[in-house]
Amino acid sequence: MPDYILRNALQNLLTAMPLFIVWVVGIVIAIVQWKKSPRKSIISIIAFLLLLFGFLFELAFNTFGIQWLNTSRAAFGYARTLSIIIPLFFNLLRTTAWVFILLAIFRKTKALHSSNEATEKMPEN
Repeated sequence: MPDYILRNALQNLLTAMPLFIVWVVGIVIAIVQWKKSPRKSIISIIAFLLLLFGFLFELAFNTFGIQWLNTSRAAFGYARTLSIIIPLFFNLLRTTAWVFILLAIFRKTKALHSSNEATEKMPEN
Protein backbone atom coordinates (compact mmCIF):
# COMPACT_ATOMS: atom_id res chain seq x y z
CA MET A 1 0.00 0.00 0.00
CA PRO A 2 1.43 3.37 -0.97
CA ASP A 3 2.35 5.75 1.82
CA TYR A 4 0.12 8.58 0.58
CA ILE A 5 -3.02 6.44 1.03
CA LEU A 6 -2.32 5.91 4.72
CA ARG A 7 -1.37 9.58 5.15
CA ASN A 8 -4.64 10.64 3.50
CA ALA A 9 -6.68 8.31 5.71
CA LEU A 10 -5.03 9.61 8.89
CA GLN A 11 -5.49 13.21 7.78
CA ASN A 12 -9.21 12.62 7.17
CA LEU A 13 -9.51 10.85 10.51
CA LEU A 14 -7.80 13.69 12.37
CA THR A 15 -9.91 16.38 10.73
CA ALA A 16 -13.04 14.49 11.81
CA MET A 17 -11.83 14.12 15.42
CA PRO A 18 -14.13 16.90 16.75
CA LEU A 19 -17.12 15.00 15.31
CA PHE A 20 -15.91 11.76 16.89
CA ILE A 21 -15.65 13.53 20.24
CA VAL A 22 -19.21 14.88 19.91
CA TRP A 23 -20.54 11.44 18.95
CA VAL A 24 -18.77 9.73 21.88
CA VAL A 25 -20.01 12.42 24.29
CA GLY A 26 -23.52 11.91 22.90
CA ILE A 27 -23.27 8.17 23.54
CA VAL A 28 -22.02 8.79 27.09
CA ILE A 29 -24.86 11.27 27.79
CA ALA A 30 -27.39 8.77 26.43
CA ILE A 31 -26.01 6.06 28.72
CA VAL A 32 -26.08 8.42 31.73
CA GLN A 33 -29.68 9.42 30.95
CA TRP A 34 -30.74 5.77 30.47
CA LYS A 35 -32.83 5.47 33.66
CA LYS A 36 -34.56 8.79 33.05
CA SER A 37 -35.55 8.05 29.46
CA PRO A 38 -34.51 4.63 28.12
CA ARG A 39 -36.31 4.93 24.77
CA LYS A 40 -34.67 8.26 23.94
CA SER A 41 -31.32 6.87 25.04
CA ILE A 42 -31.61 3.87 22.74
CA ILE A 43 -32.62 6.07 19.81
CA SER A 44 -29.71 8.44 20.52
CA ILE A 45 -27.18 5.63 20.80
CA ILE A 46 -28.38 4.13 17.50
CA ALA A 47 -28.10 7.54 15.82
CA PHE A 48 -24.60 8.25 17.08
CA LEU A 49 -23.40 4.76 16.18
CA LEU A 50 -24.85 5.14 12.67
CA LEU A 51 -22.97 8.41 12.27
CA LEU A 52 -19.76 6.92 13.64
CA PHE A 53 -19.78 3.75 11.56
CA GLY A 54 -21.04 5.59 8.50
CA PHE A 55 -18.08 7.93 8.66
CA LEU A 56 -15.64 5.05 9.17
CA PHE A 57 -17.08 3.17 6.18
CA GLU A 58 -16.98 6.32 4.08
CA LEU A 59 -13.37 6.91 5.09
CA ALA A 60 -12.49 3.32 4.17
CA PHE A 61 -14.20 3.65 0.80
CA ASN A 62 -12.56 6.99 0.07
CA THR A 63 -9.18 5.55 1.00
CA PHE A 64 -9.27 2.05 -0.47
CA GLY A 65 -12.32 1.95 -2.74
CA ILE A 66 -11.29 4.93 -4.83
CA GLN A 67 -7.79 3.48 -5.12
CA TRP A 68 -9.31 0.19 -6.30
CA LEU A 69 -11.55 1.97 -8.80
CA ASN A 70 -8.55 3.87 -10.19
CA THR A 71 -6.17 0.93 -10.48
CA SER A 72 -8.24 -2.19 -11.17
CA ARG A 73 -9.33 -3.13 -14.65
CA ALA A 74 -12.29 -5.02 -13.22
CA ALA A 75 -13.48 -1.84 -11.49
CA PHE A 76 -13.73 0.20 -14.70
CA GLY A 77 -17.07 -1.39 -15.58
CA TYR A 78 -18.50 -0.58 -12.15
CA ALA A 79 -16.96 2.87 -11.66
CA ARG A 80 -19.95 4.91 -12.83
CA THR A 81 -22.49 2.79 -10.94
CA LEU A 82 -20.45 2.73 -7.73
CA SER A 83 -19.75 6.45 -7.91
CA ILE A 84 -23.53 7.00 -7.72
CA ILE A 85 -24.60 4.21 -5.36
CA ILE A 86 -21.89 4.51 -2.69
CA PRO A 87 -22.38 8.26 -1.94
CA LEU A 88 -26.15 7.72 -2.02
CA PHE A 89 -25.77 4.94 0.56
CA PHE A 90 -23.68 7.16 2.85
CA ASN A 91 -26.17 10.03 2.53
CA LEU A 92 -29.08 7.71 3.35
CA LEU A 93 -27.16 6.42 6.36
CA ARG A 94 -26.56 9.97 7.64
CA THR A 95 -30.18 10.90 6.94
CA THR A 96 -31.38 7.90 8.94
CA ALA A 97 -29.13 8.89 11.82
CA TRP A 98 -30.51 12.43 11.78
CA VAL A 99 -34.07 11.11 11.78
CA PHE A 100 -33.19 9.13 14.92
CA ILE A 101 -31.68 12.25 16.49
CA LEU A 102 -34.82 14.26 15.75
CA LEU A 103 -36.96 11.46 17.20
CA ALA A 104 -34.86 11.45 20.35
CA ILE A 105 -35.13 15.20 20.74
CA PHE A 106 -38.80 15.77 19.97
CA ARG A 107 -40.43 12.51 21.05
CA LYS A 108 -42.53 12.95 24.17
CA THR A 109 -41.62 10.76 27.10
CA LYS A 110 -44.22 8.34 28.34
CA ALA A 111 -44.23 9.75 31.87
CA LEU A 112 -44.69 13.29 30.59
CA HIS A 113 -47.43 12.19 28.23
CA SER A 114 -49.38 10.35 30.94
CA SER A 115 -49.03 13.25 33.40
CA ASN A 116 -50.41 15.63 30.75
CA GLU A 117 -53.39 13.33 30.23
CA ALA A 118 -54.01 13.20 33.97
CA THR A 119 -54.05 16.99 34.27
CA GLU A 120 -56.36 17.28 31.26
CA LYS A 121 -58.88 14.87 32.80
CA MET A 122 -58.98 16.69 36.17
CA PRO A 123 -62.10 18.87 36.50
CA GLU A 124 -61.57 22.56 37.08
CA ASN A 125 -63.11 24.20 40.15
